Amino acid sequence: MLDYVTYTEVLTPFLARNASLPQISNEGFKHGRPGDGWGADPEGIVPVCTFVDHSALLRNQEFAGAVIRKHWNDSDVLYQVDNYGKAMDELVRLIDLELANTS
Repeated sequence: MLDYVTYTEVLTPFLARNASLPQISNEGFKHGRPGDGWGADPEGIVPVCTFVDHSALLRNQEFAGAVIRKHWNDSDVLYQVDNYGKAMDELVRLIDLELANTS
C-alpha cells in the first residue's frame, strides 16, 4: 500500500510536473527491468520530439526525498519478506516435527 501511495501521490505527480514522462517511459521500454532486461519492448517506445535534460532533476531535493521514500518502502518489503521466509521455515520445521512424532 505504501508503495502504491508513493507512486500515485508522490512520484508520478512530481515527475509529471518536472520531467518528461514519455522520455522516462521510453528508457524503461528500451532496457526493461534492471538486471535482466525483462519487459523490454522496442515497439512500446513513444515518439518524442524533444529530449529533456534531466540533470537538474537529479539535484532537486524534492526528487531526492521521493526516491528516499521509495527506497524505504522497498527496504521495508524486503525486511518483511525475509521475516516471512523465516516464519515459513519455522512452520515447516514444526510440521516436520509433528509428523515425525505421529509415525
